[in-house]
Amino acid sequence: MVFVAALRSINLHGFLLHHKAASLQLLRHPLLDPLNPSPNPNSRVSNPSSRLFSPPRTFSSPAAQEIDSDSSTLYSNPQNAESTDLESKPRSLYSIFAKPSVVPGVKKLPPVPDGISKKERRVPVYGSSRYRPMEEKEFPKELSPEVLSLVSRLEEEGYLKDANFSREGPLDPKDIPSTLYSRHFLKSAAEKFGQDHQEIAKWLSGSDLKKIALFGCPSIERKTVFSAKRLRSFFSIQEDVICRGCKLKSSCKFVNQRVAREEKLILADAMRILALFALDSVPQQLFIPNDLKFSVRKLLKEVVSLSN
Repeated sequence: MVFVAALRSINLHGFLLHHKAASLQLLRHPLLDPLNPSPNPNSRVSNPSSRLFSPPRTFSSPAAQEIDSDSSTLYSNPQNAESTDLESKPRSLYSIFAKPSVVPGVKKLPPVPDGISKKERRVPVYGSSRYRPMEEKEFPKELSPEVLSLVSRLEEEGYLKDANFSREGPLDPKDIPSTLYSRHFLKSAAEKFGQDHQEIAKWLSGSDLKKIALFGCPSIERKTVFSAKRLRSFFSIQEDVICRGCKLKSSCKFVNQRVAREEKLILADAMRILALFALDSVPQQLFIPNDLKFSVRKLLKEVVSLSN
């Protein structure tokens, strides 16, 4: 019995010594012993103990780094020593991350004087072909006999007395200069002649007038366009039919625009259109057929003869 008790005490003492050694070995583990930061070859962390005792890391955005660099440059420069008020004021997160109100490299336009209207401020677009003025054809080298007769009648009745090509003696129609001014002056004189001789309108050839009305507008000028529209209205010609095939449609502002119904032929409108065709004062895009020229000469001859 004594032998068995002694053997048990020896085994218990050995167990206690083994347990104490295991405890000391566990305390010396690199993850639990801060005094022995030996690296663990099986660990993915290079130095685990440094993570427990390393100082806290700070995170900064690129905007904050840029502001810090600008601030260091500002205070390191002695010329900017006067701008120390920025250091005294605390900066908020919004002021750090907000976008600057002024875009660098962009210059503001100078203020427009008050005397300039809004229309003058607009920049004209010369590249667009819409609503551009049309170039007229050259002045005819030789005027037809019917045009010469009309010019003589206009000169006799005093419609050309204010022209710059007028002379003290009788004016020879062949001496009229081939200028844009003379062309437009003759057109206005023919229109005034039609206003003063409205009574002869009912005696003109209706078929020739309708042929001219069906051709379309000889110009995109507002006054000429509405003269042609009133002529078409007298013959009950629909506007969309004429405007659909017009070569000046892309530059005209009055496409398919209707006018009031005309019960009588307005001679002033007819004379304005006849003068434009007779003097070839039409855009270069228009081609005047021979049958239309014949109708124009015939109507001018009737106007001169009926006005006697």
